[in-house]
Amino acid sequence: MTSPSPNGRNARGRFAKGNLGGPGNPYAKRVADLRAALLESVTEQDIRAVARALVKRAKEGEVPAVRELLDRLLGRTADSALDRAGPPVIHLVTGVPDTECDNTPGSRTAYGSRANLTAMASAISD
Repeated sequence: MTSPSPNGRNARGRFAKGNLGGPGNPYAKRVADLRAALLESVTEQDIRAVARALVKRAKEGEVPAVRELLDRLLGRTADSALDRAGPPVIHLVTGVPDTECDNTPGSRTAYGSRANLTAMASAISD
């Protein structure tokens, strides 16, 4: 084994054994163990059941469920200068501008009004 350099790295540039550079994340092992336990406990059928329940709630018009579904499927809306400028927001279902949508970053109505979210949810069920 090559002896570590004065900066604590070996010949390949990696931290050498015994490097006092820091303890790293003291919780990483615990988090990894918990994640592994969770993955072992949840089956593919469990995930499908949860997804079905979320889609059902979204179809019933529950705005938080619609938001969660859209966030997970399409990704969260980006916080950009374009968002702050407030271009016309086009309704995903009807294709017409949605004047009720609060398009400010971090807005809880970034997808539009409750009526529009309900329309999107019902379009999913069609």
